[in-house]
Amino acid sequence: LSEILKLQDSITLKKNSRLMNTVQEVLIEGRTETGQTTGRTRSNKIVMFNEDIPAGKILKARITQARIHSLIAEPL
Repeated sequence: LSEILKLQDSITLKKNSRLMNTVQEVLIEGRTETGQTTGRTRSNKIVMFNEDIPAGKILKARITQARIHSLIAEPL
């Protein structure tokens, strides 16, 4: 099972990396326990921001970093 999970993580990171430097539309959901703003793309990818953005806002964002389970972005 751990081999399958490692393979899945590798595939997911590769797919997320393809989104680097692209502009995505993001619906802001709220804030995490660590204070980051979180939202989702139209394709349901989790996006994290270091800026304080109100929940419910839809904005364009440039993806600056890819992680296994999320993307890091800056609002445009």
